[in-house]
Amino acid sequence: MTSAIGVFTTPPVEASSVPIANGKFRALPARRSNWPNRLALGACLGVALLSPLPHASNLPLVWLFWAAVLGAVASVFAITRIRVIPAHPTGRILVGLGMTFAAFAGFQALPLAGWRGGLMVDVPGGSVVLRHLSFAPGASLLATVRLCSYVIFFTLAMRVGRDPANARRIGIVWFWLVAAQALVAILNLELRGDTGVFFEKTAFYGVATGTFVNRNSLATYLGMGLVLGLCLYRGSKGRHRAAGKARLYLAWGAMAVILVALVLTQSRMGVAASLVAALFVVLQYGHPLRNKVALVAAGLGIVLGAGSMGLFARMVELGSNDEHRAALYGQVAQMISNRPLTGFGLDSFPLVYQMFHAPPVTANFVWEHAHSTYLTLWAEAGIFMGSVPLIAGTIAFFALIRIARSGRSGRAMARAGAGALVLAGLHSLVDFSLEIQANVFLLLGLVALGLGPAQPRKEPHG
Repeated sequence: MTSAIGVFTTPPVEASSVPIANGKFRALPARRSNWPNRLALGACLGVALLSPLPHASNLPLVWLFWAAVLGAVASVFAITRIRVIPAHPTGRILVGLGMTFAAFAGFQALPLAGWRGGLMVDVPGGSVVLRHLSFAPGASLLATVRLCSYVIFFTLAMRVGRDPANARRIGIVWFWLVAAQALVAILNLELRGDTGVFFEKTAFYGVATGTFVNRNSLATYLGMGLVLGLCLYRGSKGRHRAAGKARLYLAWGAMAVILVALVLTQSRMGVAASLVAALFVVLQYGHPLRNKVALVAAGLGIVLGAGSMGLFARMVELGSNDEHRAALYGQVAQMISNRPLTGFGLDSFPLVYQMFHAPPVTANFVWEHAHSTYLTLWAEAGIFMGSVPLIAGTIAFFALIRIARSGRSGRAMARAGAGALVLAGLHSLVDFSLEIQANVFLLLGLVALGLGPAQPRKEPHG
């Protein structure tokens, strides 16, 4: 398990969409002009469906697979000169920041020009000679490929999200995929003897992990699904009252399943960050205070009921179990101060930290993560470039808030994107869930769908 952390032009005129039967994606009357949207839609849904399955895509081979798939889709847009890069200024800024960060990761992996004898770098216990800025150039090159796949996925999701109705329907599909993951995690834990899904379980016995590699990563995924459900099903009953009520009750039941699975992960910060994000979303709506209080009370009731055993026991043991965490953060801070400008290279933490690892941090196992995505970014990319993802997330958050408070359509998905950023920002303080690819895809998708309706439906030919 390693740490992780377009470009193209459209036809002169794109046919405008027309509504069709409720529950189906909007179609354009001219098939020839609609195929790019169908291609982008298929790529987004395929990634959302499959990325959580093989250990949440936390495998280098799977990174290459998704990069190849998304790269092929991007190539089709490039060859046909269909623009996929967002027309909205915020979208362009986010894509630009993503491409800049990916380019820097690639630069770290390149041989150092003009340094014939290599670059001498002081580290604890001596010094080493580098011929690349990265201590692990192969890993940094692989990280570059992964980051490029994120940029492509984001641009594709923004394209299909330009239609608010389509953005909502894609969000509904993603919500039910998260609910299915929650149900699978519960069934595997309670009925199948906690044997693992697809692969035999080797750690985190006795807690829900589903198809993910650990409980914290699953907790982040489930929390984003909970936030999405609250935004999509906050009380809308649909066109037909009886059918609408049935769908609403079914959706709230699915959210209860997600919340139970979330508690069964026994992820302390995962549960806390998810509840804060859910509360943030609830407070965004103009429902009467009593409705908000009832909703929060119901959620806390489920948490208290499902978490009366393992989760609370872990909270009581917080101090004794995490006594090494502060020392770990201190040693990572030493790494950052050692190379504050260039970092040690994207995805190099498992290798480099071994040079800084010392008591009182336990040596019983290899520390492959800094257990804080912020610290990981600064250690691997330096203070300035390592802050680029944080800057991008901040820009996206305020843009989503503006959309959520505006009168335009698509506000539900904008709230979902903002809530997901709140959750991710909090949990990343003390964990590496946002270094797991399935979680990154879901977060980027929610942000892109939230921003999509803010851009013009007809983009200029370039």
